[in-house]
Amino acid sequence: VGVGALGRPGGDGSTVVKQGSIQVEGFDGTWVVKWAVLTESKLAYSDSPGENCVDFVNLQDIHSVKVGSSVVMGTHHHHHHDIVVRMGGDSDATASEDGARRPATAQSRLEWVKTCLRGGKGTPYWGDAFVMRARTTQERDEWVRMIRTTAAIWHQNNPKGLEVGWWEKTHTSLRRTMRPYQSYVRRLYSADRVQIFLAGIIGLNFLITAVEAEINLEQRGETHAVFNAINIAFTCLFTVELLVNMFGNLWHKFWGDFWNWADFLIVIFSMLSHAADVPGVNILRIVRALRVCRLFKRLPGLRQMITALSSSIQPVFQAFMVLLLVTAVYSVLGVTFFGYIVVDNGGLEVIYFASFTAGLFTMFQTLTGDGWASEIARPIMKENIGAAFFFVSYILIAGMVLT
Repeated sequence: VGVGALGRPGGDGSTVVKQGSIQVEGFDGTWVVKWAVLTESKLAYSDSPGENCVDFVNLQDIHSVKVGSSVVMGTHHHHHHDIVVRMGGDSDATASEDGARRPATAQSRLEWVKTCLRGGKGTPYWGDAFVMRARTTQERDEWVRMIRTTAAIWHQNNPKGLEVGWWEKTHTSLRRTMRPYQSYVRRLYSADRVQIFLAGIIGLNFLITAVEAEINLEQRGETHAVFNAINIAFTCLFTVELLVNMFGNLWHKFWGDFWNWADFLIVIFSMLSHAADVPGVNILRIVRALRVCRLFKRLPGLRQMITALSSSIQPVFQAFMVLLLVTAVYSVLGVTFFGYIVVDNGGLEVIYFASFTAGLFTMFQTLTGDGWASEIARPIMKENIGAAFFFVSYILIAGMVLT
């Protein structure tokens, strides 16, 4: 469910009550900035406005909303801007980082502003707590008020709650169990040292591919088995790297990234290239040379350049269409004015503007600067002096202004 889609057709159909930037506490105790969207049925998080939802809390699961003020919760100390959303459980107990239930301190009872809401028991989130941090006290109080009010309204309108199916319970429980491991794997995979190591592996693989291509055909048969074994080893290594990336960023973060799609396709085609029974296997082996393109994802400078180039595709395409239109106009004019002129080109008689397609190719050769003056323009000028203005104007317009 896209967070940006909540409240309009295509989302979950509920109206957006409040949204804004807020910090969310992770399983490792770190704070991550998220974009929170509170609707009539859930509180959802995304990495930024308009992106896919990475986590959410159903209002039916909320048991209480508390405001922390230097409160100890499990092994973490919470600031006075913290907002603790409890998903059911004992009103005087807190969930620690390792999942153990610990009694709340006297200080926490006094300083936490607590509102108990009906619901939550029996859900996969029973006893869990979501902790958020606002930037200011005013912003914190506004979030607390809106969450409490919206959850209370939901429970009033749904006194019996909503039935949670076994698949949802199992899926949610499994997702929350695996989330700490995913967070650890994601941080490990995204570390600079790991990315530099992977970039080195990709560069080494490309170097070996270049060495293999440098060997002549006579010697290539003798070394084929060695290079094939090396390629299989690199394919296995890249497959493991892809699986680690998928596990750490599953699902939206992985499939929402273009470079992850590129990695996935390159690895899949590389695996297929080692299958002898696959039709067109020789064509698939070309994909091995494209593995070096995965460096674009890991080197910020190259990635920035590729992003800039992709952003310029539309204006460049429009400029190309203008250039093509100008060339087509000159091709038609060439057929009209010079279609009868036969030029001797090294003993071969050629009519450069015999047809529209022939004229289009002639103008393309003129645009490239490949012998257009000596081989095309000057011989035609002997028959029609107006060809000088024709070719010079085209070079000025297409070769200097439009390119």
